[in-house]
Amino acid sequence: MGKGRPSFIFALALLGWLPFFVGLLSICKKGTRLDLLLMADIPVSGAVFMLTYAAIALSFLGGITWGHTMIRRWMAPDSLWPDKILYVWSLLIHWAGWFSLLLGPRSIAFIWLGVCYVAQWVVDFRLSRWEEIPVWFGQVRSVFSPVAIFSLFLVGYLLKI
Repeated sequence: MGKGRPSFIFALALLGWLPFFVGLLSICKKGTRLDLLLMADIPVSGAVFMLTYAAIALSFLGGITWGHTMIRRWMAPDSLWPDKILYVWSLLIHWAGWFSLLLGPRSIAFIWLGVCYVAQWVVDFRLSRWEEIPVWFGQVRSVFSPVAIFSLFLVGYLLKI
């Protein structure tokens, strides 16, 4: 797994891929509805399933940035990034995830989320590289983000054709 990368965190991150794969598979198998599997009261397509999960996960990543910013003065008092920038960023990325749920057509929403995931990945990678957050966090994000980003762009393309 690599030095300094907690195995438990890595295993949990693996589970984070599951909704991306389930959503992608159900989109590729046109007409598959997930509401029966989920025992939902409303129809849930693979696209809705994946889009809502991706938006919530992006909001979660923004929350990590917010939480890091709250405690970073004790961890990295000589930070390269001003707190205000990171607070604003964490709120904007949170809103970007929510906004994706309002976008139509769905293909645009997936592409929008893909772009947002790339942006958040860049922020997390830089913070990790500058050791303002644990280096292992950047490593975990660098393993899992490309899969999520690829899935989002692929679904955006598949829904367009």
